[in-house]
Amino acid sequence: MSELATKDLSFYYTKDKPILQQLNLTFERGKIYAIVGKSGAGKTTLLSLLSKLQSPKEGQIIYEDTNIETINADRYRSKNIGVVYQAYNLLPQWNAIENVVLSLDVAGWKDGDKKAYAKSLLLKLQIEESDLYRPVHQLSGGQQQRVAIARALSYNPSIILADEPTGNLDKATEKEILTIFQQLAYEENKCVILVTHAASVTSIADEVYRLTR
Repeated sequence: MSELATKDLSFYYTKDKPILQQLNLTFERGKIYAIVGKSGAGKTTLLSLLSKLQSPKEGQIIYEDTNIETINADRYRSKNIGVVYQAYNLLPQWNAIENVVLSLDVAGWKDGDKKAYAKSLLLKLQIEESDLYRPVHQLSGGQQQRVAIARALSYNPSIILADEPTGNLDKATEKEILTIFQQLAYEENKCVILVTHAASVTSIADEVYRLTR
């Protein structure tokens, strides 16, 4: 059974200029998917639809046999799906632990000491302990990306979406971040969906979906 799927998915602002048209894709747990295409092909739009930031004009997005339009948007984004944004979208004056704890608060997490859990998650993603308490704007791009991934993972969603996750990173850091996504898919059985233009990212994908206009 697919963890996530699109069925005849279409999106447009005006019908004569569709951005996505009759799209049928399936996404399973334990796999990495790369979404590729030229600028304007609808990659970021698809990400917004899958994360329920926008609604389809036609067709459906199915999560575990349920049309996501019937699921509360806040619950879906704080329980089922974690998003890693290209610009990280962290609170820059807050430290790494505070950024992850905020995500836990939004998700209504009540399973123990949030700060201790956030710290353990960040250390697992190789954030040095000395960097946990610095404002995140003082961290490197790779460290900020790790914080963003920790935030997305904090409530243990089954699906991880990432928009150009290595676009701002050097080659060495890129390799480390891609290894994290591989571990999430193959060791933690998550469905990992990466929007990208980078060949290095598509090279680790189990499936590559190319969008065209």
